Amino acid sequence: MSVTFLEAIISKNFGKMPLTVRIITYLCLMSLLIYNSLLPEFINGEIRIEDDEGYIPFTLGKASMIIEGKNITSETDSRGIWSLPLLNKMQKYQTIRFEYRDKNREWKSYDLSFDILKTIFRKHLIVYHNPNSSQKFYIKDERNKGELDYKMAESSKPIRLNRYINIPQIYAQTITLSENVRLTEEVLSTLNETVIRENIQINQNTNLFEDLDITLKEEIILKNRIETKFGIELNVREWDKIETVRDLVNQTEKYSIPSSNWISEEIGFAYYGIQNNDGSWMTRYFENETRMKTERPEVGDFIRAIGDVNIREGYIEHEILRGWVNKETIGLITLNDRLLVREVKLVAGNYVWIKFTMIE
Repeated sequence: MSVTFLEAIISKNFGKMPLTVRIITYLCLMSLLIYNSLLPEFINGEIRIEDDEGYIPFTLGKASMIIEGKNITSETDSRGIWSLPLLNKMQKYQTIRFEYRDKNREWKSYDLSFDILKTIFRKHLIVYHNPNSSQKFYIKDERNKGELDYKMAESSKPIRLNRYINIPQIYAQTITLSENVRLTEEVLSTLNETVIRENIQINQNTNLFEDLDITLKEEIILKNRIETKFGIELNVREWDKIETVRDLVNQTEKYSIPSSNWISEEIGFAYYGIQNNDGSWMTRYFENETRMKTERPEVGDFIRAIGDVNIREGYIEHEILRGWVNKETIGLITLNDRLLVREVKLVAGNYVWIKFTMIE
């Protein structure tokens, strides 16, 4: 039964209804309209790369949908997690577009349609990606299997995704010319451990995709190992700039931590501000020290607090019954405190949140 059909029935019979029934009907319709318009839901999900050996988080993917003529995109984070707002809960199906790179490093897309009600109530939608399959993205419909997968995913988070991150002290230093040699050696060592190729001598000019022909799974494992070893995080845009081993070394060096500051191992989450579509800020609690002061931060940027902000255990989330819910407060950022940005997350399009490490 479509919304159009319901509207036709109501408009045809509304005048014939008793006054009490009309009032109740009107109030119900108004409540439905307010719920649909003012309380957006979020479809939260996860993308996994699956093959014969199992699955790993797809950290180099994107999920997007068209909302009121605008393309809203969510890049997967270091766990393969994505989140998209759902503004119209009246329609039965919603199409989500998943993006991935093919063997030629070109972006491709694959559309999947979901039953909105089932998607909302499941809370966490697990989508699988198999680069070698004709159906590039798919879901497993078994309810019990889906619940089992979700529990497994929660219990198998990498250690570096907990509140505390173990950053090797050698990389909590400014990269000097002599240290750059050691960094290059460490990158090459990690690459050789991940991408095993016989009769190929890997050097800084080696192209990861043309010379080594690395698979998507190898690429993701390499990214995860580099981030873990050097205590950095590279988003999809930054990783896309990498073609050769030299590019990989340069990006690793760019986001390594300066030594003139002591970097705390504790990771927190904070509300950065509200940014308008034209780039201006409605509210902002930090200024960017790496770029222009008012520019939105990116991973690796240093920022300074221009006011007091709560440190929380995670990003704000939307729940059906409780609405927007903040995570527990675990500390306080005060005026002029300096932070290193680990991750940037856009909530509902304009609300900017960050994952950070304190600098003392």
